[in-house]
Amino acid sequence: MNKLTFDFHSKFFQLFGLCGLSLILGIAFNTSFFQKVFGVNLPIFILLGIVFGIILAVSYRVTIPKLAYLFFGIAFFFALLVCIRANALLTFCNISAMFFFLLLGIIQVTDKTPKSFAAFDYWKTTILPVFFVPPFLKTLQEVLTLKANNKPRDVAMQIIRGSMATLVVVAVLLLLFASADLVIQDFFQNILSNSFDVKHIPELVSRAFFILFIGGVALGMYAYCFRHPRIHLPEGDRSPVRFVKAIELGLVLLATNIVFLTFLIIQATNLFGGHATLDRLGITYAEYAQRGFFELIAAALFVALILWIADKYSVKNTANEKTAYLFFSSLLLVQTIILMASAFYRLALYEGAYGFTTLRLFSHAFIIWMAIALVFFLVKIWLNQKEELFALATFSTGVILLIGLNLLNPDAYMAKEHIERFSGTAQFDADFLSERSADAIPVIYKAMLSEESTSATYEDILRWWVTDRSSPLIVDGQKYNRNFVGWQAYHFSRAKAFQLLFDISPQGDVSY
Repeated sequence: MNKLTFDFHSKFFQLFGLCGLSLILGIAFNTSFFQKVFGVNLPIFILLGIVFGIILAVSYRVTIPKLAYLFFGIAFFFALLVCIRANALLTFCNISAMFFFLLLGIIQVTDKTPKSFAAFDYWKTTILPVFFVPPFLKTLQEVLTLKANNKPRDVAMQIIRGSMATLVVVAVLLLLFASADLVIQDFFQNILSNSFDVKHIPELVSRAFFILFIGGVALGMYAYCFRHPRIHLPEGDRSPVRFVKAIELGLVLLATNIVFLTFLIIQATNLFGGHATLDRLGITYAEYAQRGFFELIAAALFVALILWIADKYSVKNTANEKTAYLFFSSLLLVQTIILMASAFYRLALYEGAYGFTTLRLFSHAFIIWMAIALVFFLVKIWLNQKEELFALATFSTGVILLIGLNLLNPDAYMAKEHIERFSGTAQFDADFLSERSADAIPVIYKAMLSEESTSATYEDILRWWVTDRSSPLIVDGQKYNRNFVGWQAYHFSRAKAFQLLFDISPQGDVSY
């Protein structure tokens, strides 16, 4: 009698290990995130996905490069930051960085190092999940058509596939019959009401969808990494086709430089001493600073795109063509950097009048990052460096700035700055403070305890903050916060805020 044995490296074990771990990841996603806000659930889920990937790599005899482990570690780091910082925009940036580094790790597993990434390759990385679809479909087809090489395993395969097909067919028929006939619907409701509330059916369907969707994404991702050819960045001759001729390039750069120079001269007159013009227009410095800020950023981005195309796709055969390109490009880069300084100054004027907001603070960081990128590009064209080095330096600078924003703690910084500048004045904005995330609560709480502050105002702000975020939910006779119930949603910043505010909570017995 043949024994049913499992070879860890056999195709049978690899395929069903792949499907099984993907399904477990889908179930873990449902448990961690269904009707839950982000908390410790995110780093735990990411860590679980990485561990499953390592297990499958061992099964498929795929060696994961050290650089991939580094990228996965950075992705886990940004996932941890999601449950430490509560600012909404910062959370979005951290999640985006987490996904990007996960994709970079996957690319590294597939033998493509980011050291050879050109600028556009970083953008192509964001659409990498599209390429998970073909491996997912192919793997699913192989699972359904897999033939075993011994009878016991063949029987087991038939039972598994038959059970899956039976469940799908029966579920579809029952739903159709229950929808078509009210008597049958009532019959099923009477049966199901003895075990669970039929009102839970929509939730069960939603949970099943989440499990299958995330499981499918995981299956496609793992199959892409370990089973099928790497198709996202085809190898071969990647030298660009230089379609921009010298005269075309010269006309564009000359006209762009003239427009920029004219604008900078006019703007400098108004920003530095142009009181008469501003008075005639009936606007203040702060209003002038706010007006057109994002248009300046858009103009700078547009010029950066022009310079990138000029550098990558223009013909520069003769020494005169190279010299002219270097001169006009450098002049335009310097003017664009000055434009960034102007935008920074405009924003500083506006903040001087009205203080910081999340958008203004992040705009400051974006201007700094873009100015550094332009300096990198200027160095690149003068030293004739490879585009890959410029792209890597620019990307790394963006990551460092994002980490810096996390260290700054935007909401706490804005709350402290607002309290120090406007406390006791007509410009003090209680609504602004009450809208800050949990990151700002320790700062506001400290201000409330200060003898120099109007403690009643800060206590009202904190009480409103707790009331707004405390929608009690009764679970097993105990009150919980509706948004933050369960260990999955535990968040360090929120937990610290609620601990500080426990004494002034309108529901003193609420658990968070």
